[in-house]
Amino acid sequence: MLLLQAMKRKILFCALAASALVCTLSFCTAEAADNPALAVMKLYWSDIEDHEVVNPYTVSILSMNEIEAGKNIPMVKQFITWYLDSLNEEDKDGLTGTIYDFRVTKDGGLEPTGDYDSVDGYAGAFLHLLKMYYEKTGDKTLLTANWAKIENIAYLISYLQDTDGLTRVTAKQHVKYLMDNSESYAGVSAFIALIDAVGKGDKKYYEDVRSAVRTGIQEVMYDAKRGNYIWALNGKERFVSSLKVFYPDAYANILLFAYDISIFDGFTERKATIWKKLISSHGEHLKNAPIEQRILFRMAASHMKSRGNE
Repeated sequence: MLLLQAMKRKILFCALAASALVCTLSFCTAEAADNPALAVMKLYWSDIEDHEVVNPYTVSILSMNEIEAGKNIPMVKQFITWYLDSLNEEDKDGLTGTIYDFRVTKDGGLEPTGDYDSVDGYAGAFLHLLKMYYEKTGDKTLLTANWAKIENIAYLISYLQDTDGLTRVTAKQHVKYLMDNSESYAGVSAFIALIDAVGKGDKKYYEDVRSAVRTGIQEVMYDAKRGNYIWALNGKERFVSSLKVFYPDAYANILLFAYDISIFDGFTERKATIWKKLISSHGEHLKNAPIEQRILFRMAASHMKSRGNE
């Protein structure tokens, strides 16, 4: 009898231990599945090569695609909320409103890497996503509840703006990228629209920021000799573009069309000429490009088609 009771106690202990292990594993799995950034990424899992790093900039672009398709809007809202909750109050360079990349841990959680590819590009892309979300849903509550954080993100763009109107990639790296400045322009444009939506913010200030970015792109980054835009500027060094070279040359030019095409207002011929060259050189290649590049190209093509420019 004592032996039988001991065996029963051992069996019960093993069962409880196994149950606890299952619960632990289930919790880890749920934690990974519930993370909003990972949830969006998993919609595109087969198109993403690196499953160990969460890049908030890339996830913002994936989320734009969901909004344009009218799919998974609640999931996008969760990502937006997570992004806002994950902002740095003071990052490695003393900036507020930035966001780091994240590393997926062994237990399925996320931990910040302490670094980012850029500040201006991340900020501009997220603000553009936020505008797209608001236009799709009319969800003003999300904006008003997080307005101080949204303002911090927008201010990053003006903080990084140089005297030529262009934004620097980070506080300590002074190179200015066409891709990032396309996103800075779109981000400030989006923030101005959000100011109108909530009735808060210094609209005139950001209209001036927006105008200066646009002037910098059209006057400083336009290469009249080659009929396209340089892909980067570092001091006096200009990195010229050949539209026959996809990355970064042609791709940087594509981004001008992807976000806020009003960047070309007053430059209709310039817009049409560059777009024609881009399509003829890379229309087919883009079918096999990384997912975020394909999404932005589709957005660019949609903008041009809706305006009868194809």
